[in-house]
Amino acid sequence: MKKVSLKSFFVILSLLLVLPAPVMANQDQDIGTSRWVIDDVLPPDIVPLAIGHRGYGVNLGEILDNPIENTTKSVRRAFLEGVQIVEVDANLTADNVAVALHDDYLPDLTCINTLTFKELKKILPGISSLRQILKVSRTYSVMTESDRPSGQVVVEIKTPTPFCVPLEEEEDALEALVDAVLDDIRFTRMVDQVTIESFSPEILDLVADENMDIPLMLALDVLQLLPLELIGPASGGEYIVRIIEKDSFDLAWGEVGIELYPGGPELWLFRVPGYYTEESGGALGNYIRVLGETGSTIASLDKRVLFMAADPPHPLAAAVVVGELHSYGFNVLVFTIDFENPYLGYIDEWPFMSQAGVDGMYVDDIPTGLDMEGQ
Repeated sequence: MKKVSLKSFFVILSLLLVLPAPVMANQDQDIGTSRWVIDDVLPPDIVPLAIGHRGYGVNLGEILDNPIENTTKSVRRAFLEGVQIVEVDANLTADNVAVALHDDYLPDLTCINTLTFKELKKILPGISSLRQILKVSRTYSVMTESDRPSGQVVVEIKTPTPFCVPLEEEEDALEALVDAVLDDIRFTRMVDQVTIESFSPEILDLVADENMDIPLMLALDVLQLLPLELIGPASGGEYIVRIIEKDSFDLAWGEVGIELYPGGPELWLFRVPGYYTEESGGALGNYIRVLGETGSTIASLDKRVLFMAADPPHPLAAAVVVGELHSYGFNVLVFTIDFENPYLGYIDEWPFMSQAGVDGMYVDDIPTGLDMEGQ
């Protein structure tokens, strides 16, 4: 090996110090740029706040004037119209790409985890990866002359469907999904602009273990407040339930599914914790306990939780539930508000939730939601 003189060494060192460094992966090219962060939006200054559900609202193509849900176009449209924060879903492909899809299976019941991103894109040409959505969102997080925050994202990490991920494979599947989502958040430098939502306390636990200081949000469906064996009757027979052996968070766990036809094959769609236990002293109290144990700062509630706080529904009864959550320091968001079809045919959903004191609501009708903010 040829020797390098001391003089040559210092010449080389000086060049390294003054020449531009090569661009490296993930290198932040806009250090010093002022950006909105999730703490500028949650808790909100404008109460209640409208949140863009799946970007610009639920749409699989039936609304021709709106972009398809969970896509970069949907997220971009929401931010352009003034939405401060959007929600998107995350599932995982066979090659560990986090994709923005509400379900982890296709209409023909093909599981997403059996397809690579390239294969999935042939079936759904407009599909967006989570990384693409976060990159687009980042461009809207830059502070401008406007004092209205933008570019913030709720990433709902979906719980794998039982027929796609058997119980014995769930632990590895959850870790792979969480790892992929967090890798995308790091890569796009969106750690300060994201909050993670999930119905699974186990997913939130995995996120918390990474110590990334990302706010967490535990979602709750009204059926989870029932004893699991009552979910079927409460759904009017729409669902069937089987109890599963799972020791996690001292909760009862079950799989919820449907019969493809009466007496026919069973299709298991959801694996969920039930918050009602004999020892809990109330399902809502158990939910609050798990909120605390996961380190969540936000409660994300199925709107029926608040509508069913009293019979008939009354915002003052709903306000008791919201007040209880607020007293523990949790923000309260509600999904998903409908402006065209009032609850039970007569309850205006936005005013009801506003009177109940919620902090924000997921909406599909973005223009109306933005008009209703603060009312």
